[in-house]
Amino acid sequence: MPKAYPPQFKQQCVDAVLVLGKTREEVAREYEVSAPALGRWVAATQGTQGTGSGSHRRKANPDSQAPTELSKLVRELELENEFLE
Repeated sequence: MPKAYPPQFKQQCVDAVLVLGKTREEVAREYEVSAPALGRWVAATQGTQGTGSGSHRRKANPDSQAPTELSKLVRELELENEFLE
């Protein structure tokens, strides 16, 4: 049975990847979680969960009206704004 992690722990792991820029492998080792689980947490945060293999690396299509593409575009713009601040 998979281990249940508290939401705060998941967010801390995701922030280590998205904010601190660590690799998923580094964070998975550091926090002793599986890399696939961490990948799902990151994808869920970015709004790309369940959208296909490698979709988290693909830029959002700005012409698409699909909700997953729009939320992905919003997340990309939020991260860009954070970086510029």
